[in-house]
Amino acid sequence: MKKAIWMIVNVVVCIGLFFLVLNVHGSAYKVPALQAYTEFMIRNQTVFMAVTFILTLLLYVVYFRIQAGLRRDPQLKLFKSFRMDRLSSKQFLLLLAMGIAGCTFSIGLVLIDWIEAHMAAIPALVSNLMHADSIVYVIIGAGVIAPAFEEILFRGIVFNQLRTMMHTSLALLIQALLYAAVQPGLEVALIGFGSGLIYGMLYVRMQSIWAPITVQVVAMSSIFLAKYAGLFEWANRLGQTALIVITLISLLFLFGASWRVWVHGARSVETGAAKRPSAPTGA
Repeated sequence: MKKAIWMIVNVVVCIGLFFLVLNVHGSAYKVPALQAYTEFMIRNQTVFMAVTFILTLLLYVVYFRIQAGLRRDPQLKLFKSFRMDRLSSKQFLLLLAMGIAGCTFSIGLVLIDWIEAHMAAIPALVSNLMHADSIVYVIIGAGVIAPAFEEILFRGIVFNQLRTMMHTSLALLIQALLYAAVQPGLEVALIGFGSGLIYGMLYVRMQSIWAPITVQVVAMSSIFLAKYAGLFEWANRLGQTALIVITLISLLFLFGASWRVWVHGARSVETGAAKRPSAPTGA
């Protein structure tokens, strides 16, 4: 019972700290002395995101230190609470291909007319994040820091906390639902749920947070670079039929590769809490 309470507290606190920093950082816009800072952040939302995520990570470090003191466990540290094993060259190449497939899939979601008409939040999100003084700000903020933070929070912390008390499959489902819940809008949440499952599966089987981070960073960075380079316009000239085919192939590849990774690691499946060797006990 005590472990379950700590698990719930840790998940709530870590997600809550993110929203706390988001709101406090956002309220800085109202401070007259920070007018120049405010104007810069309004022009560069991806920098605002990056600063918010970095500040939240710093609070996570402090939170872990507090827990280490309370539990009298000096080994309880943020970056030791989840697996960060080195990826093999084969794993990296597969993850790179998955990231590129995620990029082409996302381009299709933005350009296919039916999706634009019924799920306008998806193309709007890409367009909004592209508004910045420099493409460098977009890549660093939305292409690198944001994906890395999401994986540390949802796969590294939340998922690992959940599977201290439940079967891995159930933990995968719940963390994907939580990941979807924080996305901006229902349309993006649907994509987020599927992505959350894929990222969680990669993390479990490759036993490294670098696996989902690699896919996310490659996908997100490629999307914004493609938009900046005019590849969206080029892809649009291919026509709707070609876009639909490319999008479906990309989606099938993502699910197929994820399933292959999941099955390939079947011998290391965790079948229950009693066999779970390294899930963290605190956040």
